[in-house]
Amino acid sequence: YTWRDQAKEVIEEIRENTSPDITAVNPVTGKTYETKGFPNPTKGQLETIAAIERNVSKLPFDTGGRCVYLASPGHFNPTMITGIINLFKPFNSEGYNGIRGAHFGMDFNDYPWERNLDERKNEMREAVVQAFRRRQYFHPPFQMPDPMVMSTEELATIYHVPSSVVATPGLRRIQSATGEAPANLPI
Repeated sequence: YTWRDQAKEVIEEIRENTSPDITAVNPVTGKTYETKGFPNPTKGQLETIAAIERNVSKLPFDTGGRCVYLASPGHFNPTMITGIINLFKPFNSEGYNGIRGAHFGMDFNDYPWERNLDERKNEMREAVVQAFRRRQYFHPPFQMPDPMVMSTEELATIYHVPSSVVATPGLRRIQSATGEAPANLPI
């Protein structure tokens, strides 16, 4: 069972949903029977099928990205996590694929009867940082359960930052000015 089989299933599901159920009458016998009508997909459904078929024809790669947010005690800022998640929103589309996040471990309930809770939390934090340092994603002991499959076109969209040479339709180019470094910057 590959990602191509999964794509075929999605296409068949879309086609199935575009064919309405009709009740027809046999003119010879007069009996009624249920059958599928002529498929009538919307423009969005046709575009979705075309996009899936275009992606399936390209080379696939199992991909995964890692990000760790570290903060000193008392300096944790939850808006930083929201910013990291929102970083990939320009690559998501309403009717198509998108980049999703996966949660890695560290589920604690903080019940008073749990022993050595702080020690276990610190061990888990250290394990997450070690997995990040070792760039582990696909192999045990830090294997993520569900890597994303991306085509060469999707990977090129992520790794080629939009510029005047490489145009990305979903991202608008913002003009910026460069300035001098602050005079009081330590060297």
